[in-house]
Amino acid sequence: GKLDSEWELTLLNGLGNLHNSLSDYQTAIDYQRQHLDMAKTTGDRQSEGLALGNLGLNFYFLGDYHQSIQYSEQSLEIVREIGDRRAEGAALGNLGLAYDAVGDFKKAIDYHRQYLAIAQDINNFRGQREALGNIGLAHQNLGNFAQAIEFHQKSLEISRQIDDQLGEGQALGNLGLAYSSMGNYTEAIECQQKSLTITKAIGDRRGESSSLGNLGNIALYLGQYDEAIKLHQYSLAIARSIQDRKGEATSLGSLGSLYD
Repeated sequence: GKLDSEWELTLLNGLGNLHNSLSDYQTAIDYQRQHLDMAKTTGDRQSEGLALGNLGLNFYFLGDYHQSIQYSEQSLEIVREIGDRRAEGAALGNLGLAYDAVGDFKKAIDYHRQYLAIAQDINNFRGQREALGNIGLAHQNLGNFAQAIEFHQKSLEISRQIDDQLGEGQALGNLGLAYSSMGNYTEAIECQQKSLTITKAIGDRRGESSSLGNLGNIALYLGQYDEAIKLHQYSLAIARSIQDRKGEATSLGSLGSLYD
């Protein structure tokens, strides 16, 4: 009956999210596809929008940005239709991430700003810190480092206010990146080390790998080659263990330049 199907939808979504959190994106996608099929069969529009949104996010993590954009756009259409504001924000944020990944930073900023507006509207603080951080990253990619720092500071403030350690670790890592780009290595190292402490404490492997890689890049700039190699090897090992293709490619690229 209806209760059974609701329970099954919740379960499939839960299993998908669990595998996403374990960085097993392929299995997460399998569960979300089952979730999507069942949502369509039972005519549950909210679950359909949710499943499409989760598929968009998982394809983003797998590095398949084209599919990510397609699923996120389908999700956006449905959640707007049914007036699910939180899901609408998430879909806009996912589109922003995918456009950032394909190098369309202006479009990414536009989507993240729409996400930010909704998150502020519905008092979704985690959404606000995510959107602010992602606007900061897009500015970083455009070379607007001072603006990037401004957005990451705001993201850090909100994370600390709501005691969101994942967000705090990310914001510190992003700040470190922006300081590095400006050649401010003392500040950069301090931010990355703080980020590393937090990501290790909460088991955020992706964040830990990222901070190690960033510290490796700083060591390289400072001419500490042995240290740089060690840090990038740590970073690579973690990226491989969680199937983080993007992180793995970054680490290999950094190691490659070290051996040139």
